[in-house]
Amino acid sequence: YAENVALSPDGTKAYVADYSNGLVVLDVSDPSNITKIGSFDTDGQAFSVALSNDGTKAYVADETDLVVLDVSSLNDHADLGLSFGGAGNLVGNPTVAESPLP
Repeated sequence: YAENVALSPDGTKAYVADYSNGLVVLDVSDPSNITKIGSFDTDGQAFSVALSNDGTKAYVADETDLVVLDVSSLNDHADLGLSFGGAGNLVGNPTVAESPLP
């Protein structure tokens, strides 16, 4: 279930801290047709999300970590991917993986 939501600066995307589902990214540009366009499953239960002022980074807090995701090149068919050395590390430069959603 949704714990917290942050909107992109242009109001077209909603970044949802979705507890056991991690971060879920929704296209909300057409309120009558909201679609899932990305996700990232955090190690723990995601309970909060915030975006940088320019909308290029998502900061997701779960019960064990603060995960920083580069969402600057997120497109309509990308899952969010993260590269880092393990739980407990603050990530400064993760990558966005280009792969279709299931």
